[in-house]
Order: sequence, then C-alpha cells, then structure tokens
Amino acid sequence: MLRRISGEGLRVTLLQPRRAAPLGIAVWLVYVVWLIAQLAIGQATAPVAQIVGDVAFIVFGLFALTCAAAAALSNGGRARAAWALVGVGAAAWIVAVAGSDLRSPLGAIRGPFSTWADVGFVVFPIVTCGALLLLPVGPVGPSTVRLLMDGLVVVGSLFLIAWIVVLRGLFDAGRTDPLTFAVTLAYPILDLVAITVGVLVTIRARGAARMSVALLTVGIVLMSISNDVLYHVVAASGRSRGDLLDLGWVTSLLVVGLGALAGCSQRLAGQIPVHDTLWLPYVPLSVAGVVVVADLAKPASVVVLSVSVSLVIVVMLRQFLVMGTNQRLLAVVAEQALQDPLTGLANRHLFNDRLHHAVELHRRELFGVLAVLTLDLDDFKLVNDGLGHAAGDALLVDVAARIRSAVRSGDTIARLGGDEFAILIEKGPETPDSVAQRVIDAFAEPFVVDGHLLPIRPSVGLSVAPARDRDLRADMLLKQSDLAMYAAKRTRGSGVVTFASDTGPMRRLAAEDDAPKLGLLNDLRHAIEHGDLTMVYQPKVDLRLGGRDVVGVEALVRWPHPEHGLLTPGDFLPLIRRHDLMAPMTELVFELVFADSARWHEAGRTVPVAINLFAPSFDDSGLPDRLLATLGEHGLAATELTLEITEDLVIDDVPRARQTLECLRERDIRVSVDDFGSGFSGLHYLRELPVDEVKLDRQFVMPIVEDPRAAAIVRAVIGLAHDLGVACVAEGVENAATAERLREYGCDLAQGYHFGRPVAAPLLLDALTSPDPQTTRG
Repeated sequence: MLRRISGEGLRVTLLQPRRAAPLGIAVWLVYVVWLIAQLAIGQATAPVAQIVGDVAFIVFGLFALTCAAAAALSNGGRARAAWALVGVGAAAWIVAVAGSDLRSPLGAIRGPFSTWADVGFVVFPIVTCGALLLLPVGPVGPSTVRLLMDGLVVVGSLFLIAWIVVLRGLFDAGRTDPLTFAVTLAYPILDLVAITVGVLVTIRARGAARMSVALLTVGIVLMSISNDVLYHVVAASGRSRGDLLDLGWVTSLLVVGLGALAGCSQRLAGQIPVHDTLWLPYVPLSVAGVVVVADLAKPASVVVLSVSVSLVIVVMLRQFLVMGTNQRLLAVVAEQALQDPLTGLANRHLFNDRLHHAVELHRRELFGVLAVLTLDLDDFKLVNDGLGHAAGDALLVDVAARIRSAVRSGDTIARLGGDEFAILIEKGPETPDSVAQRVIDAFAEPFVVDGHLLPIRPSVGLSVAPARDRDLRADMLLKQSDLAMYAAKRTRGSGVVTFASDTGPMRRLAAEDDAPKLGLLNDLRHAIEHGDLTMVYQPKVDLRLGGRDVVGVEALVRWPHPEHGLLTPGDFLPLIRRHDLMAPMTELVFELVFADSARWHEAGRTVPVAINLFAPSFDDSGLPDRLLATLGEHGLAATELTLEITEDLVIDDVPRARQTLECLRERDIRVSVDDFGSGFSGLHYLRELPVDEVKLDRQFVMPIVEDPRAAAIVRAVIGLAHDLGVACVAEGVENAATAERLREYGCDLAQGYHFGRPVAAPLLLDALTSPDPQTTRG
C-alpha cells in the first residue's frame, strides 16, 4: 500500500489514494453483507460472529492507521503532526481491542476500564481532537487555542444542562458509585469535545481541507455514538455487544481512513473567516444560563458552581483572544488599505501621503534630491483584450517585480491604477536620471505570460523638484511627471522624458492637461466617424535600379485638427489603442487609401501601396476575404497592396495569424514586418510568419555612414533577409551617402526624405506624371 518515491528527501506516500479508498469501501461492504446475513439467521451474537467482528475491528483499525501514516508522510509541518496523531489514535484503538474482552457481558457492564488496555479507547477521541486543532485549515496561534476554548464552552454548557436536568437525579438516587459514574461520563464528555471541535473546524475549513476535516469529524461522531451505545444502552440491557453496534465502530474507522486519504491527496490550506462561528458557542451557553438560573431555587450544587465558574473563566479568556484577533485584523486591514492588492506595492493614497511628507521636508531643508517618476505600459490594453484580464494581471505582477528590483530600497513604488506606476525618489547618492534609466533597462527583456512573449515597453516621465523652492507642491510635482510621461508616450521613444516647462511639447501638454484628453478623444471619435482623417504617401524606390524610379508608396495617416493643427500618428495612436478604436480606424484608412488608388488608376497610374496594420488585426481569419471584397469594389488588384505589421505590437495567436497571412499571400497581397529592430518580435515573426519583406527601422539606417556597428547590423539584416528569401526595405534614408551605402549592401528598396517627403495623393500623382519623379523631394 505504500511505496517510496523520489523528491525532496525520502518520502513515503500512498500508492494511489483513488485505489485505496475503493478497496477499503469494498471490504466494508463485504462485512456489511455478512453481518446482515448473520442477523437474518439469528447468529449475530454467536461466538464465531463476534470473533469475526473483532477481526474486522483490527483490519479497519489497520486501514485507518496505514492511511493516517501515509497522510503524515506525504505532508509536512502541522499537517504531518496532525495525521500522526490520528495514527496514534488508531493504533491505541487496535491495542484496546486486542487487549480487552468485549465479548464478556461482565466486562461491558463494568464500564470502559475493565482492563488497562481499554485506556486506548479513551486515547482515540483525545488525539483526534488534537489532530483537528493542528490541521492547517487557517491561521496558526490564537485561532487554534480559541477553537479549543469554543469546544470547552460548548461541552461545559451541555454538561450543565445534562447534569441539572438528568444526571444529578441519577447520581443522587445512588444508582452508581461516584468513581464509576465519573468514569462512565469520561467517554461522552471526551467524545463531545472532539465532535464540537470537529464541527467548528469543518465549518471554518475551505477548499480541499473541508473534505478531509469533514470525514475525520464524521468518523469521530460514529465512534462516539458507538461508544455511548455500548456503555449506556447495551450494558444496561445485559447484552455483550449490539447487533449493528460493531458496524458503527468499523464504519467510523473506515471514514477516518478515507479522511486521511483526502488529506494525503491534497494538502490542506486556506484562510479561516473569523466571523462565521463567533456566535456558535453562545447558543448552548445561553440555554445553560437559563437552566442554571432556574435551578437557583434548589440547594447550591458543588458541580454546578464549579462548572459555572470554569465556564465564566473560559468565556473571558475566549473574549480576550477574540479582541486580540480583531486588533490584528484591524492592523491587516489598515495595511491592506494602503497597498495595491494585486502587486503588493503602495497604492495611490499611500504614495500621495509619502509624497506630501517628502515635499514638506524638501521645502524645509531646501536641499537634497526629490523626484517623481511615473510610467505607463504601452499597448497594455492589447494584452487585456487579446489574452484576457488574468494574463494582464499576471503581467502587472511581473512588471511590479522588475520595477522593485530596479529601484533603491528607500524609494516608494506605487501602482496608481491600471497599468500606471509611480516612484518617489528621495535622498541618495544616485541621480534620479540613473534610477529612471535602470527602470527602463528592467524592461529590456520581454515578459513571458501564459507562454506568450510580450515585448512590453514603458513610457517614462520624470519630474525633479528644484532646489530652494519654498512654493513646491506635491500635486504639481506629480502632475509634471505625468506630463512628461504623456510626452514620452506621444513620441514612443525608448528613453526618459524629463519635465521642462519651457519646451514646446511640455507647453502644449500643459495647455491641454486640464480637460483635453477627454475632448481630444471625442474629437477623434467624431473624425473617424465622419472620415475627417487624411492620408499622405511617402515614395519607395528601387535601389537596384539606381533609386530614381518610384515603385510604391507607404500610406501614412494624418489628422487635421481644427484647434491643434495637423497631428501625426504619434499624437493620437495611443488614444486609438487605449479606447478600442483600432477596428473603425483601420476600416477608414483602407477606405481612404483605396479611394486614392482608384483615382490614380483613372489617371493611368498603378502605384503599389503599403498600409500599416495593427498586429492584432492579423488574428482575424476573415481579414483576407474582406480586403479582397473592398479591393474589388474599387477596381484594384491584390498585387497593389502590402500590409505592414508593426513589430512593437503583439500578435496574440501566432498560429492563427500565420494562417491569415498565408491566406493573404495566396491572394497576392504582400506582407511586411515594419520597424524591424525596434522591438523584440522581429526575429520571432521572421521565423513563425510568412512575410515578403522586412523594413529596417530608421534608428539603424540613419547612422550607418558614421557608425560601423550600425552598418554591421544593417548589412547582417539585409543578408539575413535575402537568405530567408524576403526583400529588405530601408526607411529613414536622409542623404545620398546613406542611399549609396545601402545599395552597396544589397538593400532592395528604400524610402526617406532623400527620395521624397510624404505628400497628399494629388501631389503624388503630379510627381509621378512629371518628367522627373524626384520632384517629390521637399
């Protein structure tokens, strides 16, 4: 039944609890059928039947002992000690059965201590009660002691009721001597304590613990009933054992063993709510109080007085424990009220409190370092929408851990809400810029959540308190950090943006900060609904043909805002991503681009066009059919369209995206990886997704003439692209030297201000129909 397994040290565990339990139940059923048969033929009290009953006691006692040993060895800590006690109780019961003469009517009548071996019967309820108190179904310490006190209150109350109503009359009548009477009461009292504790623990247990504790409690109840029936009913009738009484003992041992198996297969854990059983001990206590008050008319009883005083003392001690528990709970609640429940970081309330305190110290001392850093995760909404909120929560926990590892121990880290975090940087040898840079570096590696590689980047803003500023305010420092963070989000750069009120972006953000984001969002929704966005097109040339012929264009969206002027994607794409406007935005862009392409066709020009598409759009298997239908409506060929995947976004379901891309390419629509090298996903996309070209990010292309390392990277990527059979496009080409170097490296296509600035569709058409296409340069 036991086997040795490898693990942390030498452990012994049950071979298979799901097999051991049916085996025990099967043996029990066989015994039940045999016992019923003996009853049917009137042989249940025959010597042979009683010998079989004693053997059954030993067999099921060994079953309970073995299961308890397996549970003890498969657990650790308090659970191991608890199941070890259950095993001790089962062993004591086996010894008691083997050493006592239950078949003797005289032994039954004399009471529970006919022989010293019978002490084992008393051990069982004592040790199982201790096991129930030890099982880790909730907090340790005072709660365990309080459980015992609850049991004492219930037992004492019930004893008072029973003594005044029934037992005192029997005792006074002289039906038995005091010693025998006390010994006889030992069984029900001990059983009652164990049952009370078992019920209390079962009510409080949670999860897997409840099944195990409930079975153990049921076993104790069956054992108690059997014991009481034996010593108070069977003995009174002059019979040696009850007919079905043996079944109660055997069943109780079986249930105790099943409880141990439940504790063996699943470790017990959980938190005990302190409110659900606070009232339970007071129910019998109130009844006992009424009975005692009614008994005051009779002469004082030493038993009633002693038990009543003991109950008062136990209740007082219990209340002291409850008060201590409440104080600890209040402390925990107060601490949780200042913490973010998901990440364990400080929450906004605690951060604001510490920020105000730090600002007051800074104003008094007029020196030292004080700074606030805020960061927001780019494209976090895509994670929630694509992978679910559980994955989003897991990502936030990982982000909190990385931030915690990057800052100093004395700095305060807080989660202000959603995916926004803040750090309060106070005195120290390091500058706030170095701390901020470490935070950014902590995001260098992608996060792994549910098997998905997530290249998450933060937008980071920093606000440093000026020295000798007596007018410094905490809310202003935090607001300035937020402004810097939003400036970083608009530029989508990879560094820290430090607040400087005299810079253009800061002035613009500060002017828009009070109501504007909501107003800007409403304007954006209106612009998308009414088609108020416009498209411009940047030419792409073929370096292999000398770079003079325009072979395609990239479509770029612009928003001519009536108040803020012409806005580029960096100004409003964060709103698009955050507020679930990607689908209508994509539909509008397709409509605008295809309409321009149709006009070019009418003028006799065919211009392949590339459109940036949000990466999650490729998870949509219906995308190819919709695109082909729209192209057909405008009289365009699929070969004129290239879809560009922005590398720094996340494709949720790569296998499904692969199918979508294969379907697009089968319909002659080209696929490109845009901004290759700007994120973490480029190589992964090249390996997993069928694409036709990669576009080198401008940050690698622009310095290749002066920077040998950048040149080496660009040359290697071009070679890698050709080895994979895909074309390479370079963007950000600003001068002839860069264009020539790219041509030497074998780059296929290029775009940038050297070849032409982005222009509206009519201007592009004029440039294409002019003798010199290079007139698109501006």
